[in-house]
Amino acid sequence: MDLKLSKQLTKAMDAFRVWLPTAPQQFRALAEEVKQDPRAVLRSPTVRIVLLAVSGLVLAMIIYAAGEWIYPSTNMGEPAETVPFRVLCANPKCAWHKNRHTVQLEADFDDWPAECPKCKTESLQRVLRCHNAKCRKWVVPKVQPDGSMRCPKCGKPL
Repeated sequence: MDLKLSKQLTKAMDAFRVWLPTAPQQFRALAEEVKQDPRAVLRSPTVRIVLLAVSGLVLAMIIYAAGEWIYPSTNMGEPAETVPFRVLCANPKCAWHKNRHTVQLEADFDDWPAECPKCKTESLQRVLRCHNAKCRKWVVPKVQPDGSMRCPKCGKPL
């Protein structure tokens, strides 16, 4: 360790040892002064240093978050190849006809109806939840001529 730095650290430790026994009295004096004049807190060098350190830390966190948002790190991983879809089989003889099930399909899959893994027929339909506050049912969407999807129960867009 550098000799100059060692001497400065020793001086700082000695100053701290001298200050420590008087710290409670100094704190009480500051508290009394603050009771009489609340702005006295801002005139205290200790409070100013703490406020500057905290605001510097907050600013550093904001800059880091903005940097991660603008240029994300490289370890974000790969996009998913398969994603979960909620489905229902349209075949009344199939065991998946009454209840919703989740299957893993390719992320860009849109070829409905698909093959049902249970009954092996082309009757697997995607099921979506209606966003209408009064309906909120899980339904097989009704595709309109313009390509939009609507709830067959209430007619609202999905």
